[in-house]
This record gives sequence, structure tokens and C-alpha cells, in this order.
Amino acid sequence: MVLIKQTQIEVLRQNPYIRFESLTIDKHGKFIADSKVNIVRGTLNPECLTLINDFDMNLRNPFKAYTTASLKKQFERFLTRLYKDKKIDTVFSPHSFRHYAAVKFYKETFDIFATMKFLNHQNITTTQIYLKGFGALE
Repeated sequence: MVLIKQTQIEVLRQNPYIRFESLTIDKHGKFIADSKVNIVRGTLNPECLTLINDFDMNLRNPFKAYTTASLKKQFERFLTRLYKDKKIDTVFSPHSFRHYAAVKFYKETFDIFATMKFLNHQNITTTQIYLKGFGALE
């Protein structure tokens, strides 16, 4: 099921720091949200609007109660529980997914400039430091 129109996937991918709590949606499914870098606008598919309604979320501002910090904390608690139950052997942060995706992307493309854009870095040096830190770049 596609929740966001294909044209918006690129916008969202390039803006990984969208503040969910700032996301607002109008009755036509058009959304606007703040990100670390700029304002993000787009249109949600009808299926997404249906899911928001099915979960009794406020359509105007469905993620108001879910700040980035609170989601991070919930994720960390969940992983800690899995670790204590011996279902995983390492506790990691949500940011670890970004690290994993960056290294995987670079190893598939070997294109540092594409990786820089993928990570939304403004400077190639930042990307080089990032990849060196994870052993993907020598």
C-alpha cells in the first residue's frame, strides 16, 4: 500500500529531519511540516487518510503527541526490553538506521556525491568523515 504519492518520496527522503509533531493536513490530504532544513509540502494518498481516521488520530495534526524525542525514547525502551529478553544482542539508537542506510547506499553505488545527497549533507567532507567512521571509506 502506497501512503504517499511517488513524487513526494523524494521530498521526504531529502528531508530526513521532518518534525512529525509539526505535520498538519488539510481536508484534501495536503500536508505541510517543518524540517531541520526547510518547509516540506506534499499530498497524502487516500489510504493514508483512511488509516489516520481508523486510528482515531486528529486529521489536522495527527502526530502532535508524538515528538521526535518521545518516539526515540519509545524505540529505545522497546530495544532495551528485547535486549533484556535476550532477543537481540546489541542495543542501538534510531540514528543507527541512518548509519546503516548510508553505508549500504555507498557500498552499492560507490558514489560519494550521491551518498552526500542521500544523507542531505551540505559538504562532501561531512560525508567522508561519516563513511570513514563506519569503515566504508578508507
